[in-house]
Amino acid sequence: MTSVRRYSSTVANDRENTPWILAIDFGTSYTVGVAKLPGRPADVIEIAGDRRVPSVVVVEPDGNVLVGRAADELSSSNPAGTLRAPKTRLGDSAPVILNGRLYDVVDLTAMLLFSIREEAVRQIGCEPVEVRLTHPATWRRNKLDALVQAAKRAGLVEIELVPEPVAAALSHAKETGVPDGAFIAVYDLGGGTFDTAIVNARGDGFTVVGRPSGDESVGGELFDEILFEHVIADLPDNVREQLASADRQWAAAASGLRDEVRRAKETLSSSNYVEVRVALPVGLTRHRVTRDEFERLIAAHIEHTVDLLAKCVETSGIDPNALAAIYLVGGSSRAPIVERYVQRSFPTTKVSRRGDPKTAVALGAVLAARSGGSTDPGLVEPMPVVSVRPPALPSTTPSVPPEIRSTLGGSQPPVSVPPVAPGGQVSAPPVAPAAPVSAPPAAAPPPSIPPVATPPTWVAPASGGTGIGGPSYGLQSPSG
Repeated sequence: MTSVRRYSSTVANDRENTPWILAIDFGTSYTVGVAKLPGRPADVIEIAGDRRVPSVVVVEPDGNVLVGRAADELSSSNPAGTLRAPKTRLGDSAPVILNGRLYDVVDLTAMLLFSIREEAVRQIGCEPVEVRLTHPATWRRNKLDALVQAAKRAGLVEIELVPEPVAAALSHAKETGVPDGAFIAVYDLGGGTFDTAIVNARGDGFTVVGRPSGDESVGGELFDEILFEHVIADLPDNVREQLASADRQWAAAASGLRDEVRRAKETLSSSNYVEVRVALPVGLTRHRVTRDEFERLIAAHIEHTVDLLAKCVETSGIDPNALAAIYLVGGSSRAPIVERYVQRSFPTTKVSRRGDPKTAVALGAVLAARSGGSTDPGLVEPMPVVSVRPPALPSTTPSVPPEIRSTLGGSQPPVSVPPVAPGGQVSAPPVAPAAPVSAPPAAAPPPSIPPVATPPTWVAPASGGTGIGGPSYGLQSPSG
């Protein structure tokens, strides 16, 4: 039985005039920020009334970039410019193409992280002394390195990486209390990934025992796609073909339908049935889905996650009957089928889901005291990944945007960003020249576009507690 890196729940403020800690759970579907000030309980950072920000980026035709809720609301009308779940692409060497332009996923991730940082600083009035970033326990070094790069470009400092299962255990332990020496299994089913790990309570912290496991292809996004295919299965063949086409009107309809399906899936966690509104260019219809139907559609995948949990317990060397509890976290764990299947496989173990599973990881991460490490992801032992299925790049003609501008809301105009001082920029990793992508036939030939040697690098504006309507997001070339 081996242990991997220890995290304590004692909040350490070892500097003067540095009163608070920021934790960010960068999720596949949503991103959550939590602030911890001395002597006060940890608080989820609300942005425009939301306790979680959609992990969505939208590039408008004019190059303006939106993130979060504003991006989510406009995504259905701009599918070619939308990147959902950037977490699944983090660490990829190839840039993404949005509305015909190349973007580094690290930059797009930095914008999401910056939106959390900016709003937190606006509310609290000063920069955080430390930052905790969560990550799947199965992530390899390339993904951890990309996450750290994104955080640095967002202007975050004193970064500590915390595995998501450890953060989840800290969150539950604070609410329920865990006896010293107890073994806890964490079942984390989120928007795009599944993670599981065994942790051992020692004093005021937890130690990961054995090797965490997981599957980066199983989560809420997969369940959305399964339900979407179920909803459209009864439509005529030609209508289904149109929904999969590149036609702008039909692509917008497909994006809107996926939003409806996602809401329906969430409703089925508390309701026995739901009516899905299917609005298409050819008319409006509704599709009734019952919870039993949905659970039959995803049962094999839930069974797979429970098998991974059981295997994780087995390889840790822990007797399943010795587990004090199994903690369920992640938004997708709210589906009733999850608790039933886990309890069926571990009949003598308490299965616990407390509070909001969507914010539990961020709330736990802020409790993890510094381990004396650094932002070097090499200090975190990489774990094997069961499977990875990132979405394919759209096929379009790439070009280089002269700048990225972004507003966190939808009403304020963009504002130019002053140059970053020397040394304030984190360089993007080299990217090989992009091969030209053929454009669809047109009446007139498109202008030639030179190959891209290195995408521009986004760097957060200088710190200073600017408000949400403050700076826009600007790009600087790698040469500065």
